[in-house]
Amino acid sequence: GATTALAYFAPASAHLLVVLLLAMFLGRGHRAERRRDVSFAVVALTVHLALVASVSAAAPRLLGTAPATDFVHEFLWSQALWSLQHPEGLWRAVVAEWLWPFAPLSVAWFAGVLHHRTRRLALIFAAVIGLYLATAFLMLAQAEERGAYLLPLAWPAAWLVMHALQTRWVIVLALTGGTLAVLAVASHDAPERCRAWADGVRELAQHQPMLLLTTGDAVEVEACAVWLRGTPYIELGRTIAAGLAAVEVRSERMARDLGARLDRGEQVYLTSAAHAVLTQHPQFSKLPAAAALMRTLSERFVLEPVAAKGFAGFAVVRGLASGGGDAR
Repeated sequence: GATTALAYFAPASAHLLVVLLLAMFLGRGHRAERRRDVSFAVVALTVHLALVASVSAAAPRLLGTAPATDFVHEFLWSQALWSLQHPEGLWRAVVAEWLWPFAPLSVAWFAGVLHHRTRRLALIFAAVIGLYLATAFLMLAQAEERGAYLLPLAWPAAWLVMHALQTRWVIVLALTGGTLAVLAVASHDAPERCRAWADGVRELAQHQPMLLLTTGDAVEVEACAVWLRGTPYIELGRTIAAGLAAVEVRSERMARDLGARLDRGEQVYLTSAAHAVLTQHPQFSKLPAAAALMRTLSERFVLEPVAAKGFAGFAVVRGLASGGGDAR
C-alpha cells in the first residue's frame, strides 16, 4: 500500500496500479490462502488510500499552491471530447503508448494466457491494459507520451513473462528490449537541435539578461537546462495550470513582471511553440486560461517575430499591440 501510494505521486496513472496489484495478488493464491490474502489486500488498500488522501490534502498548504481542480477538469474534458470525435486515434494510442515503447514485453506477456498457472493473472492483466489504454486515449488526444502513462504496467507484464517462459527466452526478450530502447532513444535524441535553439537565443539576446516563455517541450527544456543553464524560463502550461479561478489576476501579475523586466533592460522572448499552443492548439488554446494569457500578452505588449539559427519566436517589447507588431 505504501509503495503504490508513492508510485501514485510519480505519475497519477499509478493510481490504477493498486487495483491491478490487488487483483493479481488475490488471483495468484490457492483457495486455502484466500482469507489471508483478502486481509492483506484490505490493509494494503487502506494504507494506499490513507497516504494518498493525507498527502494530497497537506501538499498544497506546505507548498503554498492551490489545487488546479478547475483547470484539470476543463482540460481533461476538452481532451476527451476531441478524442471521442477522432476514434481513429485509438489505434495510434495503442501503438505509440504501449506496443512500441514496451516492445517486446508489450506482446510477450500474452504467453501468460497460454499457461494454466498464469492464465488467470494474464486475463486480469489484459482487462487492466484495456482500461489503461482507454484512459490514455481519452486523456492524451493528439499528444504522445511514449508510454509514460502506462509505465506502471511494465513490471506486472515482466512478471508474467518470467513465469510463463523458459529462462533462455526471457534473456532473449530482455536483450531485444534493451536494444530497441537504445534505438528508440537514438532516433529522437537530437542534441544538435537543442544546441542550435540555444545558440539562436544567445544571438538574439546579445549577452543581455533574458526571460524565455516556453511550452516546456523536450527541446526547450533540454536547451534551457543544458545549453542555457541559469537562464530563467517559464513553462506557460504550468502557469495556466495554477488555477482558473485567479487567471486574470495571474495574467496581470505576469504583465507587471514582464514590464518590470523590460524596464530593467532584460530581453523577453515567447517561443513559436508556446505561441502556437496558446493560439492554435485544438484543445489547449480554447481554455479560458490560455485565452486570458494570450490576450494579456497581445494587449499589453508588442510581439515582434524573431528568428536566429534554430530558434524562432517573438520578442516581447513595450508598446500597443497594433499594426505589424500584433502576433495574434
